[in-house]
Amino acid sequence: MERLQRAREPFRVGDPLRGIAALAVVLGHMLGIPVISWVQDLGLDGNSAQVKDAFGPVGDVVTSGGTVGVSIFFVLSSYLLSRPFLRAYLHESPRPGLERYARNRFLRIVPAYWALLLILLLTVVATGLADATARQVARLFLFGGSPDRPFPLWVGHVWTLDIEVRFYVLLGVLGTLLVLARRWIPFRVAVVVVLTLGLTAWSFWDHPSRASFDAYGFEANAGRFSAGVLLALAEATLLRLPRSRALAIGAFGLGFVALVAFSVADQDPSLPLGNWTPWLLTAAAGVTVAGPLLWQWAGRPSWLVLDNAFLRWAGSRSYSIYLVHLPVFAFLVQIDDGRGYQARAVLCAITGVPLIFAAAELLHRFVEVPALSRRAPSQVVAA
Repeated sequence: MERLQRAREPFRVGDPLRGIAALAVVLGHMLGIPVISWVQDLGLDGNSAQVKDAFGPVGDVVTSGGTVGVSIFFVLSSYLLSRPFLRAYLHESPRPGLERYARNRFLRIVPAYWALLLILLLTVVATGLADATARQVARLFLFGGSPDRPFPLWVGHVWTLDIEVRFYVLLGVLGTLLVLARRWIPFRVAVVVVLTLGLTAWSFWDHPSRASFDAYGFEANAGRFSAGVLLALAEATLLRLPRSRALAIGAFGLGFVALVAFSVADQDPSLPLGNWTPWLLTAAAGVTVAGPLLWQWAGRPSWLVLDNAFLRWAGSRSYSIYLVHLPVFAFLVQIDDGRGYQARAVLCAITGVPLIFAAAELLHRFVEVPALSRRAPSQVVAA
């Protein structure tokens, strides 16, 4: 009973962690987009020493924010969404309805994304700032995450949505099949572990790209959801969970430091991580999220460093922040394309970040909130 109750409790710092992830992505692209636009304007090779030395070691840490943020997003998403399926499978609680699940996922991700695309079609394509064929636009609306998507400087981040949507489908179908067949499945926990690790091995084995987040598509990234599923499994099955304060704090701190370090290494082909990079990134992101979870499982109040007004605000608007940040940066570097990458980065920092927060607030208030108000009731906090 204690395990079932624990698995029903909302993750109190889920929103603040999403806020941190969104802000990390913004920070990474705040330097990355100026460099990319500068490279395009000068016709430089993206792998040249001049480009790799832009901003130096500090810049490497900052631009790794994109990898850090997306890694945390994937773990949080899989943890929160797999909980009701694992409860039903392991504890025979009511099975999540596929219709309700699909409706909630659609309302969570589609309206705000389509609203952004419509705005970009009217302001970027129609005005001639970028070109796009009807086929490319259709693929964008259908979450096509291929590298040949149109105006990549403006929507270069939407490949992650394609992966999210495919994970939603996989989790809904596989979770429902497991729940329906639970009476005939022995060793239920082992089945979840084998399926999760099998998916990870299939995804990461012989990873197709040295820079792991240059590997687009579900196959190369499906394994990034494994850490969240395993956290939800531990929550629902372990009779006794660690209650050590030092373990919880250490997991969060060391996990986050490791995640940043592996993300920086992911950008440097001279470092000998090789195909282990996606495994290490996923494990580090999982340990980062595990820290606050261990603290909550021990019955302690949330950390103020996470559970504060600003991060709750950023977390509740994290999807809108993620959607609008790249178009805002792309617009600013377009109007300031005669200057070096340093000046463009300053413009993105001083002008771009406030614009992102304002645009995200508008998208959240006028699109996300009305859409989310139509979701079906759920037993746990939605991802």
